[in-house]
Amino acid sequence: MRILLVDDSKRFLSGLKNMLESHDYDVVGVATSADEAMRQTEALAPDLLLMDIQMPGQSGIAATRAIKQAHPLLKIVMMTVSDSDEHLFEAIAAGADGYLLKGAPERFVDALAAFGRGEAPFTPGLAQKIMAEFARRARVPEQAANSAPTAKSKSSETLSAYEEKLTERQQWILSLIAGGCSYQEIARQVGISVAGVNYHVAEITARLHVENRAQAIACYLAQK
Repeated sequence: MRILLVDDSKRFLSGLKNMLESHDYDVVGVATSADEAMRQTEALAPDLLLMDIQMPGQSGIAATRAIKQAHPLLKIVMMTVSDSDEHLFEAIAAGADGYLLKGAPERFVDALAAFGRGEAPFTPGLAQKIMAEFARRARVPEQAANSAPTAKSKSSETLSAYEEKLTERQQWILSLIAGGCSYQEIARQVGISVAGVNYHVAEITARLHVENRAQAIACYLAQK
């Protein structure tokens, strides 16, 4: 896995680079701004960006959105100094594939190992905050629906679409993912291989027309 690190703190970059390389991760470059990150992405063709969310000039969110448009298969994991960061939701909506807390760098290695297995890397607690916000927004009904006595609420429409698009097994797998189960745990419970779990997750995101696992979980929470 070729990794590009993006943060405006050279000290943090150096420490993170050394830590990852000590665990045999291939850090192909570092960038200290969003603009430099975009240039380095084109030049180095990394597999994964670890991107600071707040930097001088263009934000990590704006850079994520631009990079994802040009390289939709490239994985981007955001880094933040606080689990109360108000931009958590916006980063995932922009296409970020995960979120890690900079204050817990020891978790990065475990998160990247999980990422290599196809799991979305999230510092514990951040996933719940992001998904709760997705669910809250998805539950807000259209104003027009409120004024029409026979109209369905947006949450009802979400539930109907969710049930129609996914098989019962896929709904089960998604509920286990939303509950925090690893792919190995899901494989044991469902009675399939880890590769089978990966296949179903790809099918789930495609059928729900979402970009990543995080947004698929949001659809699940929205219909609860």
